[in-house]
Amino acid sequence: GKTKKKPAFDPSLELFRDLFHHKFPVCVHTQIYQPVLSTLRICGDEFGLWYYPTHSTFDAYKLAKEVKKRGVFINCGPRKYYFDRKTWEMVGFDREWWKVLGDDMLSSNTDAPIVPLEELPLQAAMASRLGLPPEAAIRGITINNARLLGVEKRMGSIEKGKDADLVFWTGDPLDPESHVLMTIVNGHIAYDPDRDGRLF
Repeated sequence: GKTKKKPAFDPSLELFRDLFHHKFPVCVHTQIYQPVLSTLRICGDEFGLWYYPTHSTFDAYKLAKEVKKRGVFINCGPRKYYFDRKTWEMVGFDREWWKVLGDDMLSSNTDAPIVPLEELPLQAAMASRLGLPPEAAIRGITINNARLLGVEKRMGSIEKGKDADLVFWTGDPLDPESHVLMTIVNGHIAYDPDRDGRLF
């Protein structure tokens, strides 16, 4: 809060100033119901930070109503499924989060370098295979990741005035047989398999 007495200057704490001014989000690496619930309570309820839980796996999806109530994004992955020993069902995490959060508050990650960055489309494909609608899976690796980081006015979708960052595919990005035909960053060709050799 506000006080008339100026606090002692500690340069190691300066990094936190922008967190409390919501200039960037806190990415909280957490999974399982109780740790995700603690993240909601500590980061949101107690400190009022802009934050998002990443991973958000195992039984954490059971917190979807609490997450939606707080308007928090969920960044799910790289694990995409859970075998519920009580119901004997294979649970697709993204599908369960999406049922409550809808199209705009769910994104995917790879937990790089654990799973390589270039496998982000595979994460979306697995989410779709486990019940997430394909359109929601694509949004989860494009515009929703941009929203999560607060850069959606600049990137994440193809719109006039946004950065000219585009990826062209040989087919559906959710099809593991598809590969990148060309990548353009800021309007310039950044990757061309004919020029650079096929990487992705």
